[in-house]
Amino acid sequence: MVGRFALPVIRVMLEKCELYDVLALPEKSNIAEFQRVAESNLQEDDGKLGIQPCTALSALLSSIEEVDKFHRRVKMSNAERFLCDFITTMREEARTKAVEGDEEEALKLYKFYVLDKVYQRGGESALTP
Repeated sequence: MVGRFALPVIRVMLEKCELYDVLALPEKSNIAEFQRVAESNLQEDDGKLGIQPCTALSALLSSIEEVDKFHRRVKMSNAERFLCDFITTMREEARTKAVEGDEEEALKLYKFYVLDKVYQRGGESALTP
């Protein structure tokens, strides 16, 4: 999901080979969102994506139901599932805040949200695999 040729490989696997089911991804995977996330996080020195694999994966998933279905088939770690849940849940709100230009307020909101989730899950160790 984050290697040197992640974007073109994933595009071919999904668009041309239609391997959605084999990869446990929904047929309505948002390839345009994946491309946006991938292109905005490319590292110049080696062409790899400078993000966690679940960040890239969550771009292809559009709801918590899709994350749950993927998790049942692939058995992600709790930290990976938490990250996918967080991104799919907060994606639209993040776009809204970015458009409004209130990035500092948005960052504060996300910090509080993550802290709430960590507290609910049992402290700092809840985020480590």
